[in-house]
Amino acid sequence: MSKNVTFYFDFVSPYSYLAYTRLSRIQKRTDATFILKPIHILTVMNEVGNVPTSATCPAKAKYARQDLLRWARHYDTKINPHPKFGTFSTEPLLLAALAAESRGQLAAFTKAAFEAVWLNKANLEKDDEVCEWLTEAGIRDASEVWGTRDDFEAMLHANHRSAIADGVFGVPSFRTKTSLYFGNDRTHFLEAELSE
Repeated sequence: MSKNVTFYFDFVSPYSYLAYTRLSRIQKRTDATFILKPIHILTVMNEVGNVPTSATCPAKAKYARQDLLRWARHYDTKINPHPKFGTFSTEPLLLAALAAESRGQLAAFTKAAFEAVWLNKANLEKDDEVCEWLTEAGIRDASEVWGTRDDFEAMLHANHRSAIADGVFGVPSFRTKTSLYFGNDRTHFLEAELSE
């Protein structure tokens, strides 16, 4: 069985961040290869008829905040939500991730962007400050990566089509050769398949 796993994520999703923190462990234990696929999840959800209930249901949003802390403790990791969460679009980050991919830096960019949103409370509004934390994270030619992001809209749309074809309706989602797993709380099922 192929050990390639497509990981669909959006930087706006805290559960994508939590799942991301597990990838290296799963990879070491199963020898799987994770193929990173950034997507704008609201676009995909709209296409497939799903809605972000944490945004539309105050009770669920309150629960989710508590649940995130539980999962972070369970994973022995930190989560420090951005103070402006909910007021910015992650689409520029997603496009820049694809610009980074074109330069062989998708993995490094993904780590930097997740940490910017869910750990470091980095500036996401001023281009020069975005380029500064990207450079500090080791992204080569960060200003060019960030500056050319709008050239990658077609690639982002291609990722959306791939996600929809794979049955994705939310993130994080993992697609193996035979199965789809949704949620950071399904990574043990994913690992079980990869270990067979």
